[in-house]
Amino acid sequence: MSGLLVEKELKTYEFAHLSFQEYLAASQIKELQQESILIDNFQDPWWAETIRLYAAQNDATSLIQAGIETPTVHSLVLALDCQQESLKVDPETREQLDTILEQGLESNDPGIATLVAEVKLSRRLNNLTTMDDNLYIDSFYITCAEYQLFMDEDDLLYSGEHFAAGSAKQPITEVSWLNGMRFCLWLTAKASSLTRNSASESSVFFFRLPTWVISEKAFPIRVIAWTKGFQEIKGTES
Repeated sequence: MSGLLVEKELKTYEFAHLSFQEYLAASQIKELQQESILIDNFQDPWWAETIRLYAAQNDATSLIQAGIETPTVHSLVLALDCQQESLKVDPETREQLDTILEQGLESNDPGIATLVAEVKLSRRLNNLTTMDDNLYIDSFYITCAEYQLFMDEDDLLYSGEHFAAGSAKQPITEVSWLNGMRFCLWLTAKASSLTRNSASESSVFFFRLPTWVISEKAFPIRVIAWTKGFQEIKGTES
């Protein structure tokens, strides 16, 4: 057990890393067939990694249904993670989740459209390409649906404006450098509610545009993120 547990106080021990606890919890739940515990706690972020680890070893259909039945950004992101990592998912459940995420972006219901766009943005922020421990680059352009979230909250720039029907998944284009910078400031403030482990200071993201866009008058948006420990070195990105 050396290295697995650490003595927090006299005769009081805890796991050296939360990942050990999450993995063992997932394994124990599988062995005792207590999946209902995970379903009951599907909305609790504390259980998210245990749920992902369990899904990777099992049929995740019931877990995904739990996310669909009580749709929030957290539950739909977690349901999609379970779908992608699981050993097995019922085809109808897979199709149901895919339909929600595909059609929701173009929904006429603002609440649904916003929810699904936030799911898409959350997935983006949780899957940035790692350059080093503190520097991350987004490999894809921001979509119209994701940029709409910013537009809806910035009445000074975009009062009542909306992307064209059918273009939700297309990259947002013709964005000025100034508006791109405003988007990055908005995203920095927004990201803490959309990324995993946001309570950790070291995992708080700050966003900016790639340096090449400074010379452009209008362009699609791709972002670069860094954490508090990052000291920018010239030439680390393009």
